[in-house]
Amino acid sequence: MLLLPTYPLETERLRLRPFSRGDVEAVYAYRSREDVMHYMLDGPMSREACAEAVQARVGQMQWVGEGDKILLVVERQGDGAMMGEGVLALRHAEARPAESGDVFHPHSPGPKRRSGRLRGGLGRRGEALFRQHAVVGGAGEEELVYAMLEDGGQARR
Repeated sequence: MLLLPTYPLETERLRLRPFSRGDVEAVYAYRSREDVMHYMLDGPMSREACAEAVQARVGQMQWVGEGDKILLVVERQGDGAMMGEGVLALRHAEARPAESGDVFHPHSPGPKRRSGRLRGGLGRRGEALFRQHAVVGGAGEEELVYAMLEDGGQARR
């Protein structure tokens, strides 16, 4: 599966763009926080680790082959403030399962509430809820799985 988007991707409120080396401080502002990284497997990051993570994300903006990821900055339209980041990873080229995720700064207006609604929209439907699928920070975490059929959610009969 080949996916080569043209950037930036824009909505009325948001702009999605590839990472650049200049994003280190903005990424550090949320990835260094315990309250944000508590839910991530790698925990709070140092400035140096953020710089390495940003450098690794630069250029990851298309699907060409299996295992590729599209990693994008989520900015607010108007002032261009970084709200967080999103990922879309291609797990298997032939079967085409993909995984999406996001991390937002807690001071961003409304992204955590809206990201859950977004996953339920766009033709996706809830497929599974895995309770305590992983232990993160000493507590069991949940994983929600959504699916979307190739035809945009319309089941063929």
